[in-house]
Amino acid sequence: MLSRRGSRSAHHSTCEANLVKASSARGTVDNWHWIGVDMARLIIPSLELNAAMMLSTMMKDCLDYLRGVRGYSTSTAENYDRTFRQFLAYLRADNKKDELDSFTGETCFGFMEDLGRRGVRVNTILNKLAALSSLAVYGMQAHGKRGRPLLALNPTKTFRWPEQQESRVDILLPEEVRAYLEVDLPLAKAVIRDLFFDTGLRVSEIAFANVGDVQQIAGAWFIETAVKSRGRSRRRRFPISNDVAEHLKKYLAARRQALPDDPLLVRQDGERYTRAHIGQIIARIGKAAGITRVRVSPHKIRHMVNVWGRLGGADLYSRSRLLGHQSTASLAHYEHLIPNELVAVRAQQREGMRRYIREPETCATSENPGWVPKTDPEEPQ
Repeated sequence: MLSRRGSRSAHHSTCEANLVKASSARGTVDNWHWIGVDMARLIIPSLELNAAMMLSTMMKDCLDYLRGVRGYSTSTAENYDRTFRQFLAYLRADNKKDELDSFTGETCFGFMEDLGRRGVRVNTILNKLAALSSLAVYGMQAHGKRGRPLLALNPTKTFRWPEQQESRVDILLPEEVRAYLEVDLPLAKAVIRDLFFDTGLRVSEIAFANVGDVQQIAGAWFIETAVKSRGRSRRRRFPISNDVAEHLKKYLAARRQALPDDPLLVRQDGERYTRAHIGQIIARIGKAAGITRVRVSPHKIRHMVNVWGRLGGADLYSRSRLLGHQSTASLAHYEHLIPNELVAVRAQQREGMRRYIREPETCATSENPGWVPKTDPEEPQ
């Protein structure tokens, strides 16, 4: 069984109870909604946006503006919405009113500190500060009834942000990839695994894809998705290998009346998979494969797809396009050398050293290190 719904429910219930106890000292927690950060097993409180409240009204208007005018992707808008509600919950817990005057450098700094105390990762905190900064920029551009901007300044710029941490991605070893692909899965789960291993698309791009996005053009199969690019969304087609396309056709045929606007991947109840749920499925397949060294995630597979493309001889530009990047510079974060490549590079390095000092191509030993220039035997020592 890939699902452990019962144990997760118990885990979340315990976390919510602990947070209620921890937050009650700061203020009321009535009508709170709880959001879980699954990767770090964290719970951050949030409040539903209320259009009758002044600050939350600006938040709603900002989200509409980012989606409709700026063309922000669905996943980015959802992340911003989550951050806004979490910020409102922080204000409530700190006995602050839901009004524009509560959106200050002091409350933004306090929100950042609160996230840190909860164990939220630094890069996640930076993403949430960026969301609040976008809210502030919108408030400085939008005007109220008297024709004045809603905000005079950006409160998130009144303090120093934490330094971004470099994210390390440990790629899968060849034997781990083989074990992962050999896990026996039902068709619905196998399609999810195969799509990620074939395309390397982002989890949001696959989660939000619809049935009609799978197209056959000139005998080749493609999936057209909304690609994330600096928060904005653009449509792009990506090729699908024939064997993966056949799996998709069988999967859709089993669903029978799947319409073009229906979600491509659905749960047993017919609802669209969420990004978190897909991530859990990918991780559980890794556990079923016996992979304990690292946690398998859609993003880790995305890195692996680029490595396989490079090993297969694909050029930099083509690999960048297959991952949906606008610039080849983004691919630098996805480059990894596998152990055997490093061994080969070491041999090349030694060969270069021998050429540099013009030594014979012999293997260095402790008695004859190879890189030490020989002295003239007739020269006095």
